[in-house]
Amino acid sequence: MSLQITHPHVGHLIRRAQQIHTLLWNSEVSDEVTSPQVLVLVALSRAPGMDQRTLGASVSLDRSTTADVVDRLMKRGLLERTRDPNDRRRNILRLTTDGADLLAAIAPRTETMNAHLISVLPTEDQAELIRLLRAFVNKAELLVQEKPDEVEEPID
Repeated sequence: MSLQITHPHVGHLIRRAQQIHTLLWNSEVSDEVTSPQVLVLVALSRAPGMDQRTLGASVSLDRSTTADVVDRLMKRGLLERTRDPNDRRRNILRLTTDGADLLAAIAPRTETMNAHLISVLPTEDQAELIRLLRAFVNKAELLVQEKPDEVEEPID
């Protein structure tokens, strides 16, 4: 009797895709700054002065992962945190000069690595991959919202 699997091991495929991304990231972009860390730097370069909660929501990171990423970037001198003068309970985040310099240096390598990563597919499939990944993530986030306490994000 043969076992027929009607659905491929989706989680395993996603995990393998992430592993491949991480390997390429480390070799072509940076082995010192992670992709989520760069995403935080990009978000703050586009909207300086965000608070940590807004930042996390804007880059789709949970609260504890956002806190960890921010702490790591602050320890490296890439971010600064100050009290909001209009709301003393709120901290605002900004890139430091070192953070902006790192982002400027790393942005072209990120673009090149992303193009390299999807270049394994025919040109006509590359846009479809991005479209399907966006659709998948947008819809799958609804599953996570239904069970927020049961899903843990790994710390990078």
